[in-house]
Amino acid sequence: MLNENNKYNEYIHERIYNIDELKLLAKNISVQIKKNDVILLKGQLGSGKTTFVKFLISALSRKEVVVQSPTFNLVLTYNFNDFTLWHFDLYRLTNLEDVWDLGIDEAISNGVSVIEWPEIIQEVFQENYLEILFSHIDLNESRMISIKSYGDWTDRIRKIKQVIK
Repeated sequence: MLNENNKYNEYIHERIYNIDELKLLAKNISVQIKKNDVILLKGQLGSGKTTFVKFLISALSRKEVVVQSPTFNLVLTYNFNDFTLWHFDLYRLTNLEDVWDLGIDEAISNGVSVIEWPEIIQEVFQENYLEILFSHIDLNESRMISIKSYGDWTDRIRKIKQVIK
């Protein structure tokens, strides 16, 4: 159940020291994904959002997959047995109508949506989504990852917490 004022229910704040730890986090999240999920990815340029999605898709595929950034295409899709994962990059979009033209409503209702730079559309999501914020810590591979769960992601994020501690 959603808290008052759309507050998150569960929170993870972890330092990721290297690319292997980011890959492990993506794998742990991948086992919790189900159809109709929405994952919002926030953070500065080069903070690891697209790399995280590459690891997430590879974990879902159970093999290494060539995953391109949707920066120029704006959306790329990946088909799995139970759902299609839609990978959106909304960085260059400036109005909400353009986002709807990408088919995001279909993705939300029929697949799994992973959205980089979701700020333009975030107000649409009132419940049942995961928000991940990527922050640079230093010039090395270290990142601070903050994960907030909303709605039905709460129980699943608790399971992820148990695995990463």
